[in-house]
Amino acid sequence: MADWNQFKKITEALWENYSPYEEGVSGFQIQTGTKWNSGLSISEIKDLEVLFGIELPFEYQRMLKIINGFDRENVDFYEEEKQYFRSCYKYPDDWKVVKEFIAELYDNLKHIKIALKELELAEKEIKGFIPLYGHRALVFFENLELTPVISAVGNDVIIYGHSLIECWKREFEFEENF
Repeated sequence: MADWNQFKKITEALWENYSPYEEGVSGFQIQTGTKWNSGLSISEIKDLEVLFGIELPFEYQRMLKIINGFDRENVDFYEEEKQYFRSCYKYPDDWKVVKEFIAELYDNLKHIKIALKELELAEKEIKGFIPLYGHRALVFFENLELTPVISAVGNDVIIYGHSLIECWKREFEFEENF
């Protein structure tokens, strides 16, 4: 079980003076000073479960009590004109956007199952997907302790993290345990 308060503290400290303007960096980047939005109440999490139509994985529920997306959009500064996009989803605000991504994931279910063979989860029935960040989505099953995360663009699917915690550590490139 992760200490999501510690995770929040570590990541916000990373972003406090973060400069995304490095050579070779491309795509949407976290802006300097980005913070996490406040988490959801138990009642709001229950409402989110109704929206998704299923009980959410336990670790994801614990995370949502502390954090819920970024307080600002990411920026793509490599275009002639800066572009902004919220890539770390805030619930329930981003439901319309993620609903389309979820439909795309179901359209590519056979490719997701191929990727899940790596974790020996391919034969388990997938209960749903929770988009987290960009094209990363948590896959959930009957066993709500399982929290693998995939990165999926169309039929190009990889395991991005064996767990929710591993995914975030990889995404934000830090080694600290929390």
